[in-house]
Amino acid sequence: MPILFNEQNPLPVLPPWIRFIVRYFFFGQIVYYWIVCVSLLRRHQKNLKMVASFTEKVDLEWLRYLLISMLLLILIRILSISNIHVTYYSPILYFLGIIILAYSTLTQKSVYAIETYQHADKHQVEPKKTLNERLTTEQVEELKYIVMRKIVGEKLYLDPALTLSVLSDKIGISIHELSYVLNNGLDKNFYQFINELRTEEAKSLLLSEDIKHLNMLGIAIRAGFNSKTTFYTTFKKATNLTPKEYIKANLRGT
Repeated sequence: MPILFNEQNPLPVLPPWIRFIVRYFFFGQIVYYWIVCVSLLRRHQKNLKMVASFTEKVDLEWLRYLLISMLLLILIRILSISNIHVTYYSPILYFLGIIILAYSTLTQKSVYAIETYQHADKHQVEPKKTLNERLTTEQVEELKYIVMRKIVGEKLYLDPALTLSVLSDKIGISIHELSYVLNNGLDKNFYQFINELRTEEAKSLLLSEDIKHLNMLGIAIRAGFNSKTTFYTTFKKATNLTPKEYIKANLRGT
């Protein structure tokens, strides 16, 4: 279909199907990709717990702001299609939305704090076992015993900066093997595994007479948590009680 020209308007008049594509199809793609990005962000947040025992220092706020800004632009577009009055103000609204989007992106800090942990000297690290990518049941059980003995025996979980990579170096097995053992041998991700051990440590500390001088943040740090927020959240999920409620419940039982 040829592109038509209006005598009074030198701009070309596009065929109806092209106008439909420009007006709705590409906008539909934007909405689709926005939904996909929200799904990916949630997946990234979930995957963080596979490698880290703390998530407070992982800053994904700029991605949230980015998605919120894009959502505002999408809403402006929807309103301008359905309401002629909004169309007059849409350039100003788009401009403000882009300014907010640019500001939130440019002021974003580092996504993840750099690990200060230094790898042990190669002569001090135990030789790593060469195993197939898919571990057998016997290999999983053997590595599970090694992992539990090292983590619990040396209380490695008390290190607030502990990550999957740091722990794999300390144990002497690869990150892949350690992650496989946790997921398949213990049916937990790294975040759950380490923070459950810290919760058990916190239970002992909360009932100990030796740490009565510490506040809740002090107890959280002693148990390996790097923030009160993670401590309270994990403790409540594991016991259905807050730390203070746990103390009161055990005092009544004595």
